[in-house]
Parts: sequence; C-alpha cells; structure tokens
Amino acid sequence: MSCLGRDRYSSDASPSYPTSVEFQQPSLCFLNSLLSSATTALERAAEEKSLLLNKETNESIRVFLDPRLTT
Repeated sequence: MSCLGRDRYSSDASPSYPTSVEFQQPSLCFLNSLLSSATTALERAAEEKSLLLNKETNESIRVFLDPRLTT
C-alpha cells in the first residue's frame, strides 16, 4: 500500500466510491511519518545525551585525577 493514490489491491473498486482502506490510508501514512520523525528525534536526543554524559564523566575524572597526578 502506498501513501499516495489508490490502493493497488482495489483496482476493481469504482473510482467514485473510495474503499475504506483509501479513507484510512492518509491517516496511516501520517502516523507512519509522525512515528518515523519521533523515532529519529529520540535517537538524536539519546545520542546527544550520551555524548554529554561521556564528556561530563571525562571531565569529572580529569578533575579528580589531575591533583593526584601532579603531586
């Protein structure tokens, strides 16, 4: 099923009477797009958070170890 045009499996349906699948299709395509966008945004946010956490951890270790290594 594509997000544009008629459902390829309903070729025998009358063009003036859309099938129930056709009425649902834009909503399903919208939901698919919305979920894909949300997934991408969450993946990016998780990656950024992981990078920041690693940076903070490395800085904390450096602050802790530097005085001990210089003495």
